[in-house]
Amino acid sequence: MSPSSSDPLGKIRFVRPDPGADRRIGDFGLRPDVPLPVEIEGDPESVEAKGLAWESIISAMLKILAYDPDHRDASYYRDFILSVRPEIDSELTQAAVAKTGVKDYGVAAQVFLSLRGLFPRNARHSINLAVVYEGRAAHERQLGHDDSAEEDLERAFQAYRSALATDPGSPDAHFYLASFHLRQQSFDKAHDELKAYVALKPTDAQKVKEALSLIEEIESRNLMDELFRSAYDYIRMGKEEKGIARITKFLEANPGVWNGWFLLGWARRRLRRYDEARQAFRRTLELGERNVDVLNELSICSMELGELVPARAYLEEALAVETENVKVLSNLAVLSLREGRPHDAHVYFQLVLDIDPEDPVARAEIARLK
Repeated sequence: MSPSSSDPLGKIRFVRPDPGADRRIGDFGLRPDVPLPVEIEGDPESVEAKGLAWESIISAMLKILAYDPDHRDASYYRDFILSVRPEIDSELTQAAVAKTGVKDYGVAAQVFLSLRGLFPRNARHSINLAVVYEGRAAHERQLGHDDSAEEDLERAFQAYRSALATDPGSPDAHFYLASFHLRQQSFDKAHDELKAYVALKPTDAQKVKEALSLIEEIESRNLMDELFRSAYDYIRMGKEEKGIARITKFLEANPGVWNGWFLLGWARRRLRRYDEARQAFRRTLELGERNVDVLNELSICSMELGELVPARAYLEEALAVETENVKVLSNLAVLSLREGRPHDAHVYFQLVLDIDPEDPVARAEIARLK
């Protein structure tokens, strides 16, 4: 669940503590004047303080801290929770990490939101939350849900900003935000965060080495160049011709930068100039970059040019790297149809539906193939 979904606190009700309840929980004193929250599923009138389990109350408190951390009784909730469950930080963190591992990103995000509300001075929970949002964005991108991916990337960015606002001197916040900017091709921002990270003199020697290497790579490849930045922005906004003009000028001065050739190929492919796009993507391969995006783009160009054998080779290589990439599987299905292999196409479309049951193209094609 995300904050943008239906009201996450809509089922919270408040009840007065049971007059007969024990007033102390360890060193914590229960206040009779503060109503206790509880999340209800049935008739709200049936909720009574008597018989409510502490876990039910804690669960509601955590939800309030997740979505309304400035609630008037937030400080009281924090004291209450930590008195009843002093080990809750490590317990919930482990649970959220496990949920992330099985791609249950909604639950993981809510847990880290709760932990951030419970420990507002700890930047670590905002960093973990941002990592969850990034993971979900990558998953959405694989499913072809680009709009949802963009929303989660914005949530990730805001979570990183929250971490730095909480603790500007957090080396991890700067390092992970730098990695985020690198993945978004915002090399100038990544460079700034990496420099800030190194300036804090962190103790992780391996990360420091990686940061220094990335700084050198960004500087040596001129990836902070205004031409590169504006080209990427123009292409993302659908102004491919302007993007092509800028990235071409960039490549005249920096012919060995694979990122530039990829941008050029991406813009040309969006304009359906498949032969020219393929040339640019092949140059990317020649410069040593052979990632899934490059291979997938090359397959599209080859397919549109009627060269089905290399198209399949590129897609199968990409699938070996990311076995659940919906874009790759969908393209393999389309390629199979063009090869006159409807059974194989059906298999690939079914794999798409196994990963994303709501995929409209796969559902329509399977119905048609039947």
